[in-house]
Amino acid sequence: MLLADRGRKFSGIELLLNLHYETLERFRQIQVGEKPPEVKLFEGMPSEKAALFVKYCGAIEKHLRNYISQLSQVFIEAVNSHDSDKIIQIAEAVKLFQTFKPQGDPVRSKILFNKMLLDQKAERWTIGQLAKIMEWPEDDQANGFPHLRRLCKELEFPLAPGKPNKQKEIA
Repeated sequence: MLLADRGRKFSGIELLLNLHYETLERFRQIQVGEKPPEVKLFEGMPSEKAALFVKYCGAIEKHLRNYISQLSQVFIEAVNSHDSDKIIQIAEAVKLFQTFKPQGDPVRSKILFNKMLLDQKAERWTIGQLAKIMEWPEDDQANGFPHLRRLCKELEFPLAPGKPNKQKEIA
């Protein structure tokens, strides 16, 4: 995810801050009533829609609390061990994110962020669900999203089996 999003590999603290900031952004979107891109997955689902949205919001909040706890632990351990170098690393990582602009491949980055969420919950999505979240061109659906499938395979995205392609059934 890091190379795809930022153009270089992050240190451990930069990785943790990156996850924290991305999750915090989605959490803030939910708080002000905006829908994060991932919520598009739930649109069009009748009665399940509200329950899935609540579950998603809860997962985001849980992940955010986890990252806050991890960041706090890293900082307190550095303070307790008088590790000024670690505290400087934390400060430099925070400073990095003040001005850092995403680089690299935003499509891969988005896929990897969703993969991280699904891996933590041990869930899988169909290619259609991922395509909806990614706002993938609908005209590619008739072909079974071959480019998106290739990216998922490359990034080891946890795809669930979907409905068979009608064109393949006819052949």
